[in-house]
Parts: sequence; C-alpha cells; structure tokens
Amino acid sequence: MADIQIPSKRRKIECHCGLDPQSLKQQPIPAFPSAFQVAGMTKRNVLLTLFINFNFFCIMKKITKSLLVGLFMLASVNAASAQNYKYGIGAVVGTMDGVSFKMFLSENLALQADLAYKYVVRTARAEGFRLSYGLHTFELNPNLVYQRNITSFGVGNLDWYAGGGVSLGYAFMSLWGQNSYGLGKFGVNGIGGVEFKFNFPLAVGFDFRPGYGLLFGKDDTGSYFDWAVALSARYCF
Repeated sequence: MADIQIPSKRRKIECHCGLDPQSLKQQPIPAFPSAFQVAGMTKRNVLLTLFINFNFFCIMKKITKSLLVGLFMLASVNAASAQNYKYGIGAVVGTMDGVSFKMFLSENLALQADLAYKYVVRTARAEGFRLSYGLHTFELNPNLVYQRNITSFGVGNLDWYAGGGVSLGYAFMSLWGQNSYGLGKFGVNGIGGVEFKFNFPLAVGFDFRPGYGLLFGKDDTGSYFDWAVALSARYCF
C-alpha cells in the first residue's frame, strides 16, 4: 500500500520587511559608554586628546588675557555711561536656569555671575553607533563684561555688553534612560548681549554665550562645543 501524504498545516511565513528571519535574534543591549567613548574617542588616543585640549586651553588663556586687557582699556576710555545701578540680583532662564548676580566694578566694567542648571542635547558616534544624549551640568559661570549705553527712552536705558568668562561645575550624561557617573566640568566662553534698565529698579537682559567645555573624571575625559542662550531679570540697588 502506498503511503498517503497528508499536507502539513504549517505554512511558510514570508517576511516583507527586508530582513532575514534567521537573523532576527535577540541582541544584547550595549553597555553605557564612557565619556570619551560618547565623544568618539578610545583609550588608545585619550593621551593625544588631552595633549590637544592642553594646547587649546593655552591658546584660550592667551585670548582671555588679551580680552581682559582690552576690556580694561575700553573701560578707561571716556564713553557713554552705562552704570545705572551698582548691584543687581535675580534669575536667569533659557538653556540655563538659576540665580544671577551683577556688580559694576567701574562705570563701564561689570562682573556678572550665574549659578545655574544647564541641559544640552548632543549627538556623537561611539563604536559604530550614532548617539543622541543629554548633558546635564550644574555650574557657576562668572563673566567680566564691558557695558555701554546705546540709547535712552522715556522709560529707561538700553545698553549693550560683551566680554568673556569661565564655567566650573559638575556634569553627568543621560542615555537610554540611564545616568552616567559624575564628571567635573571646566569651560571658557564669550558673552554678548543687550540689557534694558527701567527707570524703576529692574534690569532685563538677553545674551548668547558660545564656548568650549572639558569634561574630566577618574578614568575618562571629553571635550565639546558649549553654548547658552539666557534671559535674565534682576532687581537693582
């Protein structure tokens, strides 16, 4: 008697997604990258990166010295008065949120310091992956600025200001719902903006702060373009 072939109820499943079904295996989740892996570095070239960063900061140090000398020279020149108050204290919001303090050292030279939390989204490559991650910093950002009056209105005075400063603080990264260990942060930045001082004791300012930041920890280091856009309001006295 011939064997009777019974058709199988199983049917071949075709995949129209462009992937090989045999390759659809569970892949392990990559480990959280270190600071210099996120910055696109490996441990083999970290020494070279540190050397480059050192030379960069030497250059920035010379630029900062030149900027400070220029600010003091400008402050010594007879210019339109910008000092409408001596001290100001208030808040700063934007890409950095915190408290803000300003003090005039002379008629046109002021020290502006902000203690704030800052969040920046960055994109980098690490071991074949393109990563977008959040960089959180808690930092103190003091700036020395030269300030000069543009024009006066019936309700107050409009000034411009420019200068530079540094940032010091603590940073950590967030990626895939996880936070990295803490890193130290040091940076240098420029600053430029405008400020309107009302005839009553209130000053409102807006500025942009491009800069360069360096992250450092026990084993890792990394550098990045740092920046901030800030809106400030201070009570003046």
